[in-house]
Amino acid sequence: PIRTDAGLRPCTIISRGPGAWQVRVAMGEARVGGADERVDAAGGRHTFRRVDVGNPHAVLWSNEPWVDARRLGPEVENAPAFPRQTNVAFVRRAGPDAVEAVVHERGCGITQACGTGATAVFAALTARGEHDPRRALAVHLPGGAVTIERDQRSGHLLMTGPAEVVFTGTMPWQG
Repeated sequence: PIRTDAGLRPCTIISRGPGAWQVRVAMGEARVGGADERVDAAGGRHTFRRVDVGNPHAVLWSNEPWVDARRLGPEVENAPAFPRQTNVAFVRRAGPDAVEAVVHERGCGITQACGTGATAVFAALTARGEHDPRRALAVHLPGGAVTIERDQRSGHLLMTGPAEVVFTGTMPWQG
């Protein structure tokens, strides 16, 4: 398992290759807000669904995820509706079982990939009846695509995607 701020997340290596692997991560359960909400940002009102996957997310629907992530991300992250800030996923359909998403992470800004963000997108779409929870959803993030699916027995969400070595090094221990 991998230790995260949201707890331990069990991982399974699906396949191995030189320097890269396909890994499935058990992301746990998502708690989804009961209805769409609205947030004021950049002079407009924007519809979102609140999702908690061990950390808070606001999933917003967007025709231009990159543009909206840059324009709205910081303001939505810090909106009064989120007293402890929130991650913000900007999402648009890319096919019947695929979406494009750009995530503005609280305290960080736009990121290349966000596993909890991709998981929150799946949860929000299924809660709204816009995706069949029995089908996998490909979430295309700037850094690559992951697949989110629901384990039909446990109800937990599973994320599958590539993992690769991007850096090796040593760090002096100061403790």
